[in-house]
Amino acid sequence: MGRSVTLASVLSVPVVTLAGSAVSLAVGAIAGIGTALVVGLYLSSGSRREDLLDVLEKLIEGEHVPLEGFDQETASHLLRIAEKAKSKREVRIERVGVPEEVREALEELRNADEKATSLLESTDFEVSLDSNGLLTLIQDERSRVAELGDYIQTLTAGIEEMNTQAQALTDYALETANMAEKGKQISDNVALNVASINEVNQDMEKALSLLVEHSKRVGEIVEVIGNIAEQTNLLALNAAIEAARSGEHGRGFAVVAENIRELADQSKKSTDQIAELIRNMQESIDKVVGSIKKEFTVTEEIKDAVQELIAAFDDIARRANETANMIKELSDSIEGQAQSVQMLMDTLDSVYKVQEDLSTEIDGFTTFVADVQTRLEEIRKGLKELAESVSRSRELLERVGG
Repeated sequence: MGRSVTLASVLSVPVVTLAGSAVSLAVGAIAGIGTALVVGLYLSSGSRREDLLDVLEKLIEGEHVPLEGFDQETASHLLRIAEKAKSKREVRIERVGVPEEVREALEELRNADEKATSLLESTDFEVSLDSNGLLTLIQDERSRVAELGDYIQTLTAGIEEMNTQAQALTDYALETANMAEKGKQISDNVALNVASINEVNQDMEKALSLLVEHSKRVGEIVEVIGNIAEQTNLLALNAAIEAARSGEHGRGFAVVAENIRELADQSKKSTDQIAELIRNMQESIDKVVGSIKKEFTVTEEIKDAVQELIAAFDDIARRANETANMIKELSDSIEGQAQSVQMLMDTLDSVYKVQEDLSTEIDGFTTFVADVQTRLEEIRKGLKELAESVSRSRELLERVGG
């Protein structure tokens, strides 16, 4: 009666029908060793690939066979099987049929070997493909990250330049505001001076008006004096006439009358000169008054212009301050963007570091995959040898079963 064994099991009692012969015992040993020894011991221990049937036949025939290529447990099982076969050499050999369970076990072993070989080949291809694809993907991502880093560095340089220009504009706007403030102060001083000039002009106009009034009064007085001089001159003429009538007695009176007439003439001339001077003075005063009025008008216009200038300076200062504030806000915004870009650069550095680490790990993984592929190749060779051994075992079992 027979029973099947697994690939992971160790040597168990051979599954055959014993007829007391060495051949049937050898067949049982081959069935057990074909499933357990070849896979469990040959492939794992790395023993020399020798044909088990030849070894068993030589041991049963009593030949000396070196077993150094097998591990101790395998060699012990081989020797024990050979000893049992020798002790029953005289027993009549009875040919028996190969149990169906053994055939099924060998067929399952062959199918398992084919599946394992197929799985190893597909695993080898997929692992190699995946690792190479992952390396290519990471290299592409590293290139993209590097390009993004270059772009961000360019953006950072542009932001720094914008920040510098914004700071220069802020300084210029503040300087403009200061200059506008100084201009406003100067305009205020000019406005005060113009106001003072207007006050002086008004005082001068009042003084000249009084002077005109006084000159008119003087003119009137001079006119009275002129009239008196004319009357005096007329009286002196009458006195001279009367003195001439008086003869010798009126001679002295005639002299006095002549002197009075001369004085009257001089007074008349003086009053005429004074009147001329007063007229000239009045004309000059009129011109001065006209000039003062024009100057007053001009100063009023200057005052209005200065007020407009002050308003313009105020507006310039206000706009300059507003511009400075807006530029300050822009500068703060640019500074915030610069910080965000710096954070992005730090993140990119972290990503690049992670990619470096991942690339290193993948390099190690690639080495590991290469080692695994080498081991898989060794296992594939072992499975091929296992298939050949199973095939030989099956042929031998068929020959034994007749």
